[in-house]
Amino acid sequence: MNRSTLAAAAIAASTIVSGGAVAADQAANIQTIKDFYQFLENKDVPSFAELLADEAVQDMPYAPSNFMNRVETREGIHELFAGFPDATNHVRFDILAIYPTNDANVVLAEIDGMIDFKGAEKPYLQQYMTVFNFDDEGKITLFREYFNPIPFAEAVGLGKYVPAVE
Repeated sequence: MNRSTLAAAAIAASTIVSGGAVAADQAANIQTIKDFYQFLENKDVPSFAELLADEAVQDMPYAPSNFMNRVETREGIHELFAGFPDATNHVRFDILAIYPTNDANVVLAEIDGMIDFKGAEKPYLQQYMTVFNFDDEGKITLFREYFNPIPFAEAVGLGKYVPAVE
């Protein structure tokens, strides 16, 4: 699934949410998404992890077969990202679009990312479509990242891309 298809699906699924508490909840959740990427850019893993619910899940359905495609719990996600600051020189995430849905606790984000891993020949460039789910306290319970696994596999040293699903 390419970026245009994902964006079209997000646009088709999105609606304008209006009215009191729902709009306020959605605005807060959208701000949390902005904070999520800002904390990653700043390599502030503890603040990033604080945005997550205890039972949070990171899901990467298109991850290569030789890389985890699901990480569970805030602690597990924090552990996964703990080495991120030392492994990277520069990180940038540009939020291209945020797509609210008719459920204030579900928001989609289209992201253009660049991660300069230390020792890598070139920066890791990626476009993501991420589905965020939130609990009633505004904590992230799920972030499902759709991305191209080929540059990911190359960037993190996994060698030739092997699909997880045959």
